Amino acid sequence: MLVASDLVFAEIFKEICLMKKTDSLLRLFLLVIICSVYAGCQERKVNCTAIKNGRFYFYPSRSDRSYMILRKDSLQTEIDVKTGGTSFWRVRWIDSCTYTTRFLYASSPEVTNLFSNNHIVIVQILRARKDYYVFTGRLDSISSPNSLTDTIWLHKK
Repeated sequence: MLVASDLVFAEIFKEICLMKKTDSLLRLFLLVIICSVYAGCQERKVNCTAIKNGRFYFYPSRSDRSYMILRKDSLQTEIDVKTGGTSFWRVRWIDSCTYTTRFLYASSPEVTNLFSNNHIVIVQILRARKDYYVFTGRLDSISSPNSLTDTIWLHKK
């Protein structure tokens, strides 16, 4: 489906192609510039394939804690690196870059008391790069005003 930006690009491309043959270097230069700008303006789809399973590291921005996250299929294990406290979560992927987690149980009563089996966390992956991904997490609803946006790393910092 063509959108307005596609039509503008097509029109510019046509004009450049109609330039005189003697202006071939200029035509080539303009084509490269226009194609680069056009490609940069297109919405990039986030590729979340590499983060569905694996070992990840979370360093919350407002805390001195750090966590190692092990995610495999529908189970996520979160380990507090400092205390060794471990919690287990059920993971359900809604689409390629959105999933929910539901608390299952934890190794300590303190952690268990923090969470309720009645709530889910909805996680949207906003950006995925070679070394990290940026997410937003919300409690119970994708439209919840209470959210956390932070970074999870694919390696130790």
